[in-house]
This record gives sequence, structure tokens and C-alpha cells, in this order.
Amino acid sequence: MINGSKSNRDAIIHLAMQRRFEKNGVKLPPKYWNLPEYKQEYAHQIRGYYKLTKAYSETVILKVFQRERWCFSLHNESLVGKISQENNIEKTKQQQTQPLAKPKIQNTSDLANEDIPLFRK
Repeated sequence: MINGSKSNRDAIIHLAMQRRFEKNGVKLPPKYWNLPEYKQEYAHQIRGYYKLTKAYSETVILKVFQRERWCFSLHNESLVGKISQENNIEKTKQQQTQPLAKPKIQNTSDLANEDIPLFRK
């Protein structure tokens, strides 16, 4: 979380709005999401955020969006590609750090064959 945001969602959407309007030289006022001139763009960014979170985690989205300072919207196709790449990297890191699971024996009747003695004489 950044800038005192309550959640990653707030941080991501605030960054998108801030970049979008500061690009045009407009500073966002407090509680801009309630003002009519910002409300439509805010709703647009929220829809983009929810589309991304259906496929990727919030932390990956925030990490990429903070890194890619050229991006002004959550609907950018290049951003989706970069998030997908970062998500794949995160998945491979998680797989490498997890210990390998021992294979489970499905059929134990093969091991407990009564014709084979347990100990040699």
C-alpha cells in the first residue's frame, strides 16, 4: 500500500488517476471520486482494475503499475502483457521455493501380498 491508501486497490486506482490527470497538468483535489468531472474516469479505472484482478493478483498488478511509469490507464494492452509476464515470473519463483511433494502410493494391496514373506530366514 502506498500514499496512505487503505488497500492495494485504492493505491492502484489512485496512481492511475493521478498519472492520467497530472499528464494534462491537473492536480487531483481531495475526494475527487465524488466530483462529477472525475467520477466517470474513476469508474472506468475501477472496471479496469476488476478485470485485471480476475486473472492476476493485486500485488503483481501494483508492482508492475508502479514500475511502468509511462502507463496512464489500467486498460492498456501493453500493461496487461507486462503483468502477465510478471505473474509468470512470480509463479515460477513460488514453484522453486516449494519443497517437492513425496509421491503417494495409491494401491497398498501390492505391498501387502501375503504370499511374500516379510523377513528372510
